[in-house]
Amino acid sequence: METMETETKMEKQVMKDFKFTLEKYKGKSTRHTCPGCKLAQCFVRYIDEKGNYIDERVGRCNREDKCGYHLTPSEYLRNKGEYCTPTINVDPKPLPPTDYIPEEMMIKSLRTENNFVKFLAKYFPLPDVAYTIDKYRLGDAKEGKVIYWQIDKENRVRTGKMMLYDVETGHRVKGKPNAFDWVHRHVKNPFQLEQCLFGLHINEDKPIAIVESEKSAVIANLTIPKYTWMATGGKQNFRLMEAVKGLDVTLFPDLGAFEQWHQHASNFGFKISNLLELIATKEEKEKGLDISDFILKQMQK
Repeated sequence: METMETETKMEKQVMKDFKFTLEKYKGKSTRHTCPGCKLAQCFVRYIDEKGNYIDERVGRCNREDKCGYHLTPSEYLRNKGEYCTPTINVDPKPLPPTDYIPEEMMIKSLRTENNFVKFLAKYFPLPDVAYTIDKYRLGDAKEGKVIYWQIDKENRVRTGKMMLYDVETGHRVKGKPNAFDWVHRHVKNPFQLEQCLFGLHINEDKPIAIVESEKSAVIANLTIPKYTWMATGGKQNFRLMEAVKGLDVTLFPDLGAFEQWHQHASNFGFKISNLLELIATKEEKEKGLDISDFILKQMQK
């Protein structure tokens, strides 16, 4: 009994002498892999007054609605760092229900008048382009924009990303008003959005390949059909890969993003291709080219 009281007094004294706080955000280096859900850049660690970390397990996961991992300094010190049981939020506050785009809106958009499709028709056989439009359900928006619909495994339309491309070069048009937009912004406000991988709805008996941009997924699908190609649609949308965890997945990162993607490949148990890193020149690496850039270069030759 005396020993337990002594340890309790020591713990209280340590907590009194040192003030621990959650580390403030100062860039990617201040967000870590969560010990609970194993996702990268979602874990905030506790630091003392001098900015020193306590232990890599001591902190809180930002995904309170999905993970809920939270190990406090007092819990850690109470057990001297051994056999710590973090507080897990087993009954998280429920999020508002996810909103979906009416399927009729997506169906009405399935035409072939956008600039991106016209660009594809310059390089690929029209039957292949038509098949790809149907497969990914590429839509038309105003002023030549393509719609990349995000459709989940249950064929529910989460949203659509509207993007304008130059019909000659196939590059995104930037700096022009309304060259980029989201469909859900025009459906209702507020709209409870929960994004998913572009191409997630495709049900094929093939291994999956994931790239960053929707354009890359479409072009790779036209040239490397051994994979079902999907896209995160953004540099930080790694959490969307949870939907294919446990499947045969290979990541194809853009040049300059290999190390970051490699970390997520390890967390999810995915394979990762270093093909672009091996064949790219120094100039190509500086430009941060992706797999579609190399495919189009080869076709132009």
